[in-house]
Amino acid sequence: MNKFLLTFITFIFLSLVNSQQSPNSCTYNGIDYSNLFLSNSSYTSNSTDGKYTYYWNICGESKKCLNTGFSVCSYDNSVIILNGIHPLYLSGSVDQGSFRTVNGNTVLIYSTNAFPCSNYIYRQTEITLICSNSSFLYISDVYETKCRYTVTMTGLAACGINAPNVTNSPTPSPQIVCKLNDYGLFVNSTSPISCTGIGQTKCHTVTDSLSVSSSDYFTFETSSGSIQCLGDNIECTTANVKCSIDPSSYYGLKVNGKETKLNHYYSSSN
Repeated sequence: MNKFLLTFITFIFLSLVNSQQSPNSCTYNGIDYSNLFLSNSSYTSNSTDGKYTYYWNICGESKKCLNTGFSVCSYDNSVIILNGIHPLYLSGSVDQGSFRTVNGNTVLIYSTNAFPCSNYIYRQTEITLICSNSSFLYISDVYETKCRYTVTMTGLAACGINAPNVTNSPTPSPQIVCKLNDYGLFVNSTSPISCTGIGQTKCHTVTDSLSVSSSDYFTFETSSGSIQCLGDNIECTTANVKCSIDPSSYYGLKVNGKETKLNHYYSSSN
């Protein structure tokens, strides 16, 4: 009887500990991260090569994962299976999430025991939350190694609601990001973004899920966020930065009319 009672008490204790560390409660080490939960949208980023677009949520389902109980999923932009639909990969379920600390930063880990990769390894996503005093939440590319996906979210929001010792130093300016990928031009900014295209072109905003396509000349604008434009002759302007594709250039990316000799560009918006 005493052995049974001890086992029962141990089970209750472990259940309480797990509930405190579970992303369902969104509290870890006394810090509440529920401010990062998105009720009507998802966080998003691309793979470094632009082939995949990833969507995720913090402490809840991602709407882009079709309300399947998954927090993380991705779409393969290089494949169309039906009526413009890209293949969906589910890579992190809500009920298999956990927190841990790595190098002083909180890391939210989502796993799944379904839909393994071709090598029968189950997918796992690690979201690192880096606390800073920037009001702009910067999201990195998603890096993938053997079905393990990592992404970083940096900003004041990543500190949580009641985090101690948040530095009150001046807030750095947010970055403007221009990237050339296999499908065209990707731009991220907190300022309005305006893109023009000539020839067969398609643009969509990740944050607003808006899209437009044209076979001639067109202009596409958004107040802020991210734009992905597919095509060979695209120019996007935000704040004091103008990014464009130069088909005649080996690297292909121009910033403010100058060849960068790179496929990416980062700049302060000021």
